[in-house]
Amino acid sequence: MNETFDITEKMLIQLGNYINQLREERGIGFNQLALMSNLNVRTLNDILNAKIKKINPFHLKRIAKVLKVDYKELYRIVGYLDNGDLFDINATEEIKKLRKELEECRNQLNIESNSNNGHIIVGDGNKINHSYAGTELCKEMNELSEKEKEKVLKFINDYIKN
Repeated sequence: MNETFDITEKMLIQLGNYINQLREERGIGFNQLALMSNLNVRTLNDILNAKIKKINPFHLKRIAKVLKVDYKELYRIVGYLDNGDLFDINATEEIKKLRKELEECRNQLNIESNSNNGHIIVGDGNKINHSYAGTELCKEMNELSEKEKEKVLKFINDYIKN
């Protein structure tokens, strides 16, 4: 671990490249990143272009939050944490893939109630992923007014998407 918080030029370049890569992948402009992370444009520019010898760890945390990446990964790049302080990098990559898949699933999910036959359907309108029939929830849903059903289904959809 880097006890003096002095960062080598190689580390600084790697950090800048990594942040820029994440920023581009997420469609976030340089000025947007500065604004969203509440950093001065000059400070962010210095970080991204390896023009700073010491980086405030709180700045890295703010950048990581905006880019939706674990701040510990940025800390590791600049030596604020040892590799042993983090998950295996492959595990981190696997987690990223799983999060992306989960987000794609959330975007496709929709829950509807078919009041004609008491089914609750989970799917995206084109494909039914799962249909629940004859469950207690279905029976209870059939006893609700249309307005109450809409509220319950809206709650379930909101819960799934969050």
